[in-house]
Amino acid sequence: MLSRRLILLLLLFSLSESAFSPLHPAKPVHANHSVAYTSLEIIAEVNTHRMSLGINPLALNATLSKMAEDQAHYIQSLDFHPENYDFHKDAHGEYPRQRALRYKWPTFGPDHKQIEVGENAGLGSVQFIMDYWRKSELHRTAMENPAYREVGVGVVPHEYGFLIILVFGARPDIFPPLFDPERCELFTANERHTSGGGNWVHSVQTVQLTTSDGAPLTQPQAWQLQMLLPPTTGYQFSMVLDGDSQELIEHIDLASPDNIVIIPNTLPMLEKGEITTLCVSDPVRVVNVPTSTETPITVPTTPTVATTVPTSTQSSTVVTTPTQPPTVVAVAPPATQTPAPAIISSTEVKPTTVGNPAGVSPTTPEVFATVNVNRGSNLQCRQYPSSSAFSLGLISNGSPLTILGLPGARDERRGFPDGIVIEIPDYAAARLGEGIEINELWLNVLWQMPEGTQLTCWVNAFYVSTSYQGRSINSVASYLDLVQRDKLDFIPYNVPGGAPNQ
Repeated sequence: MLSRRLILLLLLFSLSESAFSPLHPAKPVHANHSVAYTSLEIIAEVNTHRMSLGINPLALNATLSKMAEDQAHYIQSLDFHPENYDFHKDAHGEYPRQRALRYKWPTFGPDHKQIEVGENAGLGSVQFIMDYWRKSELHRTAMENPAYREVGVGVVPHEYGFLIILVFGARPDIFPPLFDPERCELFTANERHTSGGGNWVHSVQTVQLTTSDGAPLTQPQAWQLQMLLPPTTGYQFSMVLDGDSQELIEHIDLASPDNIVIIPNTLPMLEKGEITTLCVSDPVRVVNVPTSTETPITVPTTPTVATTVPTSTQSSTVVTTPTQPPTVVAVAPPATQTPAPAIISSTEVKPTTVGNPAGVSPTTPEVFATVNVNRGSNLQCRQYPSSSAFSLGLISNGSPLTILGLPGARDERRGFPDGIVIEIPDYAAARLGEGIEINELWLNVLWQMPEGTQLTCWVNAFYVSTSYQGRSINSVASYLDLVQRDKLDFIPYNVPGGAPNQ
C-alpha cells in the first residue's frame, strides 16, 4: 500500500564513499522557496539532466527519502563546517551503501555488497548545487548512473540556502513507470546492474500494456525508454515487462501522482496537488498530492548527537494534502486516432491544389525544408493555436497521418478539437526520428468537434514558425509550428526569411 505522504526532500550526493567534494556557495544564499518546492525542484532538475542524455528519470521512493531525510537532519544537528565535514558519514560512522542495509534496502542476491545505492550532497540554492554537480566528475557520475531507477530527497533550511541530500537506488525486479501528463509519454527503465547471477530480470526485452485484468491494450513491443500512451488505455492499466523468461507486472494509475514524472513541466501540478491530463478518455478523477513508490521502512534509532534536531525543522519536510481536492481532466480523442507505424521515407511530393489560407499558390517552386520528426514534436495550426499535438507519426501512400496529442488549455475550450488527424495526399514521409526533404507539401488538418461537426484547416509545410532555446527561426508565414523543448526539430533552408533571427 503506497503512502499518501509526499516526501519532498533531498539532494544529490556523490556515490563515492572515499571522496567528498565540499559544496557550498561563496556567500550566503537566501532561500526563496519552501522545503517542499525545493525538494521537487532538485529532483526535476536531476531528471531533466538525465533525460537530456537519454537516461531514465527517477521515481520518488519513501525508503530512500527516509535515508536522505535522516542524514540531512543529522548533519544539521552538528556544528559542522562545509569545508572539512564528510556529509555522507552518518551517526554510526556508516556510509550510504552500509546504512542502506539498516533501512532494509534490498540487495541483488545474498551478497550485501551487491546493492545499488548512491548519494550526492549539496549546500546552497538548487541552481548552485546543480551547476556544481555538473562540473564535479564524482557528483555527475552519480547523477547520471543509468543503474538507478529511484530517488529520495532530504532538504533542510540553512543559512546558505538549503542543505540537500539526494539518495539514489534501484531494486531488483522493480521498474516504476512514470507518466508525462502533457506529452502523453510513459517512461520505464531497464536493468543496468552489472553483477552476475541472481534470480532477477537482468534485461527487459519486451513491454506490453494491458487492462487491469490482463486484457491486451497493445501488442508486445521491444523495450524502449519511452512510449506514446494510447488514449484508449484509460487511467488504470498495467504494464507487463518480459525478460529472462520472467514476467513482471507494474500497475499504473494515471490519476495518482505516484506515477507522474517529476520534471519542470509537472512541478505546477505537483505543487498544487492537481494532476490534469487530456491524454486518456476516462472521466474526471479526484487524486491527492504525490507520494513515493514505496512505504518507508522503520529504522532503529540512531545514537544521540551533540545537538538534537528541533521538532519544527523536521516537520517542515512534510507536505500536507490540500484542503481542496484536485481533479484530473480527460478528453477522449476521436475513434479515428490510431498510432501511425514507422515507414520508409520518400523524397518525391505530389502536391494537391487545395484551399489556401496563406494566400500563396501551393505550387510555389524551389521551396524546401528539412524535417526531423520525433515523439517530442509539438505540432500546432496557427489558425487555432489552442490545438496542439505532442507526437507525430507518418503513414505512406496517401493514407492518413495520425497525431496523438493534446488540445489546448481548459480555459480555451471554446470550439477546440478533441483530436487531430492529418492527411498527406499521395506522399510518404519518414519514420520517426529520421530527416526527410519536403517540397510543396500541404497538410489537411481535420478536427473532430465535440458537437459532431468537423473543422478543416489547410497548411503548407514549408510555411513554418519554429524556435530553438528561445531563438526564433521564421519563414514566410506562421501557419505550422514544429517545436520540441531544447531540441530543434524543423530547420528551414532555401526558404525566404528562413534564416535564424539575431
